[in-house]
Amino acid sequence: MELPSLEIRVLFTMKRVKRKRHTPKAVAANVPNKLDFFKKRPQKDYIDTSLFFGVTLPYMMDLAVALPHLFTCPLRLLTKQSVATVELTKRQAACLLVHAFLCTFSDASDSFNHFQFFELFAPPTPPSWTADDTDLTMVQKLVTVLHYFDRVAADNAAPGAAAYNQQRVTYSRYLLNATTRDGNPSSEAWASVQVYTDGAIENHAGALQVDFANKYAGGGVLGHGCVQEEIRFVINPECIVACVLTEVLG
Repeated sequence: MELPSLEIRVLFTMKRVKRKRHTPKAVAANVPNKLDFFKKRPQKDYIDTSLFFGVTLPYMMDLAVALPHLFTCPLRLLTKQSVATVELTKRQAACLLVHAFLCTFSDASDSFNHFQFFELFAPPTPPSWTADDTDLTMVQKLVTVLHYFDRVAADNAAPGAAAYNQQRVTYSRYLLNATTRDGNPSSEAWASVQVYTDGAIENHAGALQVDFANKYAGGGVLGHGCVQEEIRFVINPECIVACVLTEVLG
């Protein structure tokens, strides 16, 4: 199976913007919903719009049109009943996330989670900064992902950017055998575990982090969901790439 196809028209539009030297107006005109949520932010700014339009968004455009050079062959997908691993550089992962942000991927199959920000970024009614918890959740997801893009743009402008871009992100799928040889459920005891009533999972460096997952990788991270899995994916946006790589579990 191959990565869902890109809409060539959108890529052509982004290339045309690139030739216009990334003026903020030209870039904003090609982003879904014209970034309406920027116009509705509260008095306390969550986003540095000068930084975003002047530095981050132009970098995102460059990264988007670099996709053919970063991916010279189809990506392997993590399909059902398979044990497989996909390894990407941080730059490749960021490139895929930029395209998800720009909604240039089509939904190839119901077997995979959707991989576009359309529901967050351009819903029928744009998210409000002062509306109910659902709207605020969607806005905060956007703010968090935009912060990720700010960081990626800054890291690529800093000394040592080449080494940073070669760091790897690994996505793996395992097939667990929960039955005995005769097909009956296994009665083998679990290993000992320790349970703590305080502290945060992020405080335990080097620990394996496990969440009770949705059958689709990422669950509702690019929608209205905001529980354990969605929070983990938003905190580490590179996890969102698993949405396009991983076929439905089970």
